[in-house]
Amino acid sequence: MILGLTWSTLTAGTIGANIGAGLATIFFLPFAACMLILAALAGVAIHKRRARRPVPTGPSPAAGPAAATPGPSTP
Repeated sequence: MILGLTWSTLTAGTIGANIGAGLATIFFLPFAACMLILAALAGVAIHKRRARRPVPTGPSPAAGPAAATPGPSTP
């Protein structure tokens, strides 16, 4: 995304100055580092949330309501 936004600056036809690549590096590297840190934090949060989830007990919801109701009892 950043490369697309800075492509005209990156490929600027200047003699003796590579300002486009410098600007792209200055703005892209911190942005990429922030995105990597946010992705890692989101992954850790999702992992913790799934690890905290209680294990379901009882009949499966896919079994339908008949599996959840007790059958007739015989003495």
